Amino acid sequence: MAELRTKFDFIIIDTPPVTIVPDALVLADEIDGAILVIRYHKTLKEEAKKSS
Repeated sequence: MAELRTKFDFIIIDTPPVTIVPDALVLADEIDGAILVIRYHKTLKEEAKKSS
């Protein structure tokens, strides 16, 4: 990640859903922000709040 930060202004990493596998949580210490994509009328508010 440190090398990528020197070469690029933005780095986008697509990870599996946070609620299914912990991959995104492992990256949490390395990132500046996140975009959470949820399904309208499918994802419960409680699940989305746990992911953030």
